[in-house]
Amino acid sequence: MSHQPFEDWILGEESLQESQQEALAGHLAACAECARLSRSLAAVERTLTQSEAAAPEPGFGARFALRLEGQRARAGRQQAWLAFGLAGAGACVAAVPAVLRVMEEWTSPASMFVQLWIRAYDAWVGLQVAGDFARVAWNSVPEVVGPAGALAFLAACLGLGGIWIATLYRFAFRRVTEGA
Repeated sequence: MSHQPFEDWILGEESLQESQQEALAGHLAACAECARLSRSLAAVERTLTQSEAAAPEPGFGARFALRLEGQRARAGRQQAWLAFGLAGAGACVAAVPAVLRVMEEWTSPASMFVQLWIRAYDAWVGLQVAGDFARVAWNSVPEVVGPAGALAFLAACLGLGGIWIATLYRFAFRRVTEGA
């Protein structure tokens, strides 16, 4: 005998049509297994409706919020250490070619000293050239776009700088001050 539709009707939450109710009542009278299932379900439903709902212990919300805050702080610290470690590893990887090149060029302390002065002079000249280029570019902006365009460009640069600083504050410095 197939119990499938009757078990579905007993365990289902939908209300049954009158013909289905009559068929179920007839089957329950004839089938001990389905009658036992129906009585068990009714006993479970009675137990659930008569029992009190479990309430959390006093202070549960505060303890849970504190634990959640601790987990967030730990996750933030882990992310910061991960970023710090990846940045350090990247710096080490990036420094390897420079170190190998320096070790190749420096055969004595005197050659090291000379190379350092040459590098410092090259950096100084490069900064002077970059400054001259920036000065010429800045002086030619009003001629190309006019005074209003130059002011708009300056305002855009200041706005982007402000957004950059606000982003740094929001995502870096604020976490440190909040202890996250």
